[in-house]
Amino acid sequence: MRKVTKVPESSPVEVLPEDYFIGPLADKLETSTEAARRKRRITLDCFKAIALGDIVTCRAGYPLNTQRRDGALPLSSVLRGQSSATCRGCLDYEG
Repeated sequence: MRKVTKVPESSPVEVLPEDYFIGPLADKLETSTEAARRKRRITLDCFKAIALGDIVTCRAGYPLNTQRRDGALPLSSVLRGQSSATCRGCLDYEG
């Protein structure tokens, strides 16, 4: 498996406001995430998945999305419960 450059421990992580997950959108995201979680490992649950702005990368350096040069997944997809094939088969998964 090809690895991408590791993300430095000191990388800035965006902190979302507490009210971000309130309301109909939050309920929809939670329902989608729970349904995905019942089927497989999801990227959102891995402690090595880190959000950098509006993308999610792997702290261990694995590419989560082979279609993108940086190997990242969109944050919105991860919040909906999307999981990359890399995460589903990863031996370093920490969820």
